[in-house]
Amino acid sequence: MGCIPRMFQFMISKPKCKVDGCSSPIVNIRGWCNKHYCQIRRRGYIYRTKKDLNLYIPEGETTKIELTDAWGRMVDYCIIDTNCVDKVKHLRWGLTKGYVWHAASKVRLASFLLPCPFNHFIDHINGDPLDNRMCNLRIATYAENARNTQLAKNNSSGFKGVWKLPSGNYSAKICIDYRQINIGTYKTKEEAARAYDRMALKHHGRFAKLNFEE
Repeated sequence: MGCIPRMFQFMISKPKCKVDGCSSPIVNIRGWCNKHYCQIRRRGYIYRTKKDLNLYIPEGETTKIELTDAWGRMVDYCIIDTNCVDKVKHLRWGLTKGYVWHAASKVRLASFLLPCPFNHFIDHINGDPLDNRMCNLRIATYAENARNTQLAKNNSSGFKGVWKLPSGNYSAKICIDYRQINIGTYKTKEEAARAYDRMALKHHGRFAKLNFEE
């Protein structure tokens, strides 16, 4: 290895820890680095800590990222394009309020992959914040991003923009330019949902979140 000192030659050529995702050199004949060797001695098994980087599971054109909580326990997965792994793998990503964040810099994974101008947001086209493939991300204004929201937790009709009236009929409403517009009253919730979809397509365009994907 040329003029590299012998002590550094030993460090360069030393095998890496056998634990997936760990690149530290081994310290014993069983193939563990110092950190994982100490874990085995302390608890008898390998466990993840809050300082460990995420695990990446390739699945063809997409890759799953294992997300952990503050104690290193796995809580969920998110997906990205495999060709984006090198861009994000040096950072530790966690799950907060349904979104994937880099806690230290307070940056969402979606914004890290697709930087956007000031006062704009990254909209997940299918409504799933754990799906961070580039084909599922687009730049949107606050209003456009709000149009692509999921059903509210207190929604009892099962359709976006539809409320059941005391009479038993269903009312369809939509928010346009921060104003709630009453579309009409219908006998069934399906009719009200289709009326909402027509108005959403007309006023929200490609950001419309429809009840019936046709």
